Amino acid sequence: MKETLTITIADLTVAVTLPPSDLMARLRQRYDLFLTSAQPPQVTIECILTEGARFIDAEPNSTWISNVALDGDILHYESYRERGELNLVTRRATIELAPTADIENFLRVVYAWLCLQHDSLLLHAAGVVKDGQGFVFFGPSGAGKSTTAGLSADVATILSDDIVIIRKKGETYHLCGVPFFGELTHFPPRNMSVPLKGIYRLQQDVWSHVEPLSTVLAVAELGASAPFIVQHSALGNELLTTCYRLAQHVPVRELYFNRTPEFWKVIEA
Repeated sequence: MKETLTITIADLTVAVTLPPSDLMARLRQRYDLFLTSAQPPQVTIECILTEGARFIDAEPNSTWISNVALDGDILHYESYRERGELNLVTRRATIELAPTADIENFLRVVYAWLCLQHDSLLLHAAGVVKDGQGFVFFGPSGAGKSTTAGLSADVATILSDDIVIIRKKGETYHLCGVPFFGELTHFPPRNMSVPLKGIYRLQQDVWSHVEPLSTVLAVAELGASAPFIVQHSALGNELLTTCYRLAQHVPVRELYFNRTPEFWKVIEA
């Protein structure tokens, strides 16, 4: 007999069904603040537990591998001990995984696509809340997302240092809390939504200052930071349209910072 967990992140709901197991217990604990039973799911994921499942061989000193491919209406996902697919038409997904594995990376893929269907964006970025407003810091790996989030801990609430969801609600955009973190796993997740005040592309420098970013460049940079979606040409028009609408409503600027909390002074100025 299978059990169902209903997870709601940024008002987007995914139902996960799987047999009673240690994995179920881990998922209940991991997504505790995001569990709900009131909303019907937009996507349903069926988990198939397979002892000893292995799909990609791990290589010494390699980075984490997640292969995502779009074939017609089927979005495929594969990692070391998990392999799944999402039917974009029926919105039903399956994932086969080892009992000791996890569904989080597949869940990120599902939410990346689901956000796009609602004029919203799952972004590889850090997000914090200061004075009731949301701020997003993005850029390529090594740009300083985790550093920026960590430097904000004394003056702001950290929502994530790795993945954020920017959710369109009517004609406004909100920064939403997620259960997805990168390096700063010691900060508790927050299930909250606040108006989005500003978006900043990170550049490290010897002194902190802010420069404007053209709409064209803002759209390109935001699109490049949308994981699991940007590499698929079939979703390209939707992605660029979503990024353009976002950049029209919320300022996107370049933040040069020197790895100290000083950057908040130039943001507030």
